[in-house]
Amino acid sequence: MPIILFIIIILPQLPALKTTNTYNQRLNRWLLRNKAFPGGTSFESPGRDDDEEARLLVRSCFPFFAQHTNTGDNMYGGPEWVFLENAGGTQVPQCVVDASAESMSWRWRTELGRRQVADARRFLMLLLNVQPAPREPHAEEPHADGSNRSTTAATMPESEWGMVGAQGHVVLGASASSLLRSLALAYAAVLREDDEVVVCEWSHEAHISPWLEAARLANATVRWWRLDPKTKEPPTIDANGEWPSLERLLGPKTKVVALTHVSNILGTICDVASQTAAVRRVTRKAGWPGKQHEKGNLRSRSFKAHEHNSDTGSSKTGLLAGPAVVVDGVAFVAHRCVDVAALGVDWYSLSCYKAFGPHAGALYGSVEAMETLAASAPNHAFVEPGSAGPARWELGTHNQEAAAGIAAIGEYFATLANLAAISPVVSGTAAKVDSRDPGRSLDRSSVVAAYELIERLERTPTARLLEYLASRPRVTVLGSPTVENRVPTISLVHSSYQATEVVELARENGIVCRHGTFLAPRLLSALDVPLEEHGGVLRFSLVHYNTLSDVERLIEFLDFIGF
Repeated sequence: MPIILFIIIILPQLPALKTTNTYNQRLNRWLLRNKAFPGGTSFESPGRDDDEEARLLVRSCFPFFAQHTNTGDNMYGGPEWVFLENAGGTQVPQCVVDASAESMSWRWRTELGRRQVADARRFLMLLLNVQPAPREPHAEEPHADGSNRSTTAATMPESEWGMVGAQGHVVLGASASSLLRSLALAYAAVLREDDEVVVCEWSHEAHISPWLEAARLANATVRWWRLDPKTKEPPTIDANGEWPSLERLLGPKTKVVALTHVSNILGTICDVASQTAAVRRVTRKAGWPGKQHEKGNLRSRSFKAHEHNSDTGSSKTGLLAGPAVVVDGVAFVAHRCVDVAALGVDWYSLSCYKAFGPHAGALYGSVEAMETLAASAPNHAFVEPGSAGPARWELGTHNQEAAAGIAAIGEYFATLANLAAISPVVSGTAAKVDSRDPGRSLDRSSVVAAYELIERLERTPTARLLEYLASRPRVTVLGSPTVENRVPTISLVHSSYQATEVVELARENGIVCRHGTFLAPRLLSALDVPLEEHGGVLRFSLVHYNTLSDVERLIEFLDFIGF
């Protein structure tokens, strides 16, 4: 009888038992699915640090963590949830929710909508440290009389902005992906045969495929900046302050360099300022823009576009001093302060919904870069003819509800700046902060103070999670294993667990995380991640409202399943 039972029950499981702790894993999965996880959804960790009170205060600004109205299988949100899928879209503070809802309650395109778009643009310019460009429209919605008169950024005093930044514009759009594709197609119109475009292997596909398409349309050449073959990370600057693997890709034919500030999988912060400086230095030394054959003749040329207005007879030529440096900052903006003036880049993209706002994208362009593409920008020729500003790029009517929400992110940042002034937060200082009543106007110094607090609040939970993952022998963390030079977007592979299974079990126990390629399949292929077997990578992504208790609860869950 025992032999028969062995044959019937044990033999079929022998292949699976090759995996370490398979029996315990299966038992734990059964317990989890039957709500037997000791932590449950009411688990509260005793783990705290000096900043935990501040994390709890900012968390109170987000309605996701305060909802109690939903019940049963449709319950989303509440204080018991651990939300670690912020890289796919952060939660939204109440002030943003209210602003977008109010915009939909009172719709008046030519007055309220116009003001909301201007306010959104102003906040994004403060966020990125963009100085308004003189004599260019700051908000382009036509007046009720049908004219294109618009307030100009030049009329806004510098004291109101409290900064001296890079002169340029911010374009609003449906998403960073759509804006980058529009930008790449505009460059396709001015690229010439044998021009070169540099793309990064660790970029999101939204910052790769548009440039591949632009190069294809122009019959230009794509040059790949690959991962460091030894570290399997983006290359770093060498002891001489140079970027050998990047610099050997550059030359007089280089016309676009598409950089990424942070990989949405690796979480590694790239030194974009130094990389951009290297692009300028090397291409200038190489004689950029160089000479090339055209119709049988050598002709010196600059990277420029010529615009001619047949109605007025006027013309304009835009000129860049070097290749256009285009940066994807989507995975960076929720965590660190951006200064496009310090970076020295020509274009910088971001997604508002991944930085506490509504679903919308934004794109900074320097004055020179936008003038370069004035003739190939996607909007109708009769929309602000002669302009090189945002109106040349923003197709159709602005999403005014999103614009109102974007502007309201500024209120939340003002709240963070106020909280940063009470540092460290003393227990009982305030029972709750209200993101709808910031108590101070937003300027660039407030943005910087808010980001200093954000970085500080993220540090300890991130370090704790990385420390735990480093202690798990079957876990491989992609990107930096320490908190230095990274954002809290942490991706990993497990030698036994499939990522899909962990996400499912975590979801059933009130912990939200995600698996997949995250639209960076080229990177995962370069990292030799077996996509089909594991379902991509497992990703835990934190922001500043994630508490140390969140991390301790995740750790207890992972321990319980035998991670």
